[in-house]
Amino acid sequence: MSIQKLLFPGSFIHMLIVKRFLSLVTICTIFVIWVYIPICVLSVPSSSTPSSLNTAASPAEGTTTTNTEVSALGNSENDDNAMNQVSTVKNIIHLADLTSQYYDVKIHEQGQYNVDPSVGYQMPDIKIQSRMGIQLNDLNKFVPAWRVQTQYQPGDRRYKSAYRAAVLEVPNAYAYTYGEDFVVADARNVYNIGGCGERMEGWDLNIGEDGSQKWDIPVQSVTGYHRAKSLAILVHRFSNSYFHWTTEALPRLMLYLETLTIEQKRSVRYLVNKENYIRESLRLFGIFENRQVIYYDHESVYQAGTIFLAAGTPCGRSPKPIMNLLQKRLHNVLFPNKEFLPLPSPPNNGKAPPGLLVLIKRNYSRQMSNVDEVKTTLRKHLRKGQEIILFDDSKRHSLISQYMIFKKAGMIVGAHGGGLANILWSSIGTKVIEVLPVTSAADGRRARVCYASIAGSLGLDYTMIPVENEEFDGPIEVPLDDLTAAIINN
Repeated sequence: MSIQKLLFPGSFIHMLIVKRFLSLVTICTIFVIWVYIPICVLSVPSSSTPSSLNTAASPAEGTTTTNTEVSALGNSENDDNAMNQVSTVKNIIHLADLTSQYYDVKIHEQGQYNVDPSVGYQMPDIKIQSRMGIQLNDLNKFVPAWRVQTQYQPGDRRYKSAYRAAVLEVPNAYAYTYGEDFVVADARNVYNIGGCGERMEGWDLNIGEDGSQKWDIPVQSVTGYHRAKSLAILVHRFSNSYFHWTTEALPRLMLYLETLTIEQKRSVRYLVNKENYIRESLRLFGIFENRQVIYYDHESVYQAGTIFLAAGTPCGRSPKPIMNLLQKRLHNVLFPNKEFLPLPSPPNNGKAPPGLLVLIKRNYSRQMSNVDEVKTTLRKHLRKGQEIILFDDSKRHSLISQYMIFKKAGMIVGAHGGGLANILWSSIGTKVIEVLPVTSAADGRRARVCYASIAGSLGLDYTMIPVENEEFDGPIEVPLDDLTAAIINN
């Protein structure tokens, strides 16, 4: 007897019905395997354990694309449980004042990099060269009061406020952008990122009867919602620019490298802006984008079981101890067998060359309108064996090449801009001349004196040439007499 007769002993019509039934079952099975099951897997409730996040252009595991609104916690319609935990106001926490009293937040302090405002740091005074009679005090007073933390004070040779080198370990926290400010928060607090967003502009501040500061929760539309097990934050206001990445974000990376355990370093993902110089600098410090980096999307919110948050530095003004740590770590990466010595050889002792003369040429804003005359003036004052290097910002420079150029520099001349951030790699005593545009304000003159503060902190021989301009970003005509005086004056 055939197998067919054993399975279908009835009539031909009966057999046909059974065959069609089996065909229908087969189709349904295929549907369940290929369609229904994946949908169920991708629809796991948001209360499930966070997975590693993937921020590719298309939605991926750990990523939900939505168009909704979030509060300071970054809560979305995908997370009802977290939404219920949101209070109507939040406390702002300044990292320099943190203690272990803040709930279940762990604080890992690297005390050797702290700044004590009562201690002098033997920093040189800032010099100013102006035939127009502009005084340093005319400019310094325009540093906003809320940006004075660790501000280098000329003449005082010390920092105005304390800096606490700490890393916060915040459980069940969120991060996203509100306006131009990057926000990290948990169910109770909004944490001060530092940098140029330390004021948290756009937030409504309420002062309690006890003097406490409470902030109304801002609301922001987002399109992406991402989850990770642990996340180290290297994003803040303007962190996608070379200057702010170098002077504010990289010092925070140093704190992570000093603080995180081996196991934490293996599992943590770094949240950063997607820029070539950021990727390069991360690779130099052993952080690779394929498994350790998440590129930040300002229209997305990020949730993590643990968020690591390094103490933010003031706007463009990292204090000396943490900048020295960055210098030493990068030196050890590039020259592992050579001892780090911040003190240079005498610039012109007859044995060593005087060092490169680096002229920074800007092409997009604050260009030197008389750059050819500036080069001619500089050539007149070249020392024997000295070479002039034109550092053109229209060309792509690797971080390593920038380090090598500015490390070998004996003198650096440039208008205010990102290229001057490379003075961070220069040796103590290197001469720096900054041409600084100064604009009129209702109460006097306005200028950005961040490089003066950095140079003073690093022990560089800094001279400022202020130039009155109608627009801060407009072309600058360098006063050649002032330039000559700044070159020849020690």
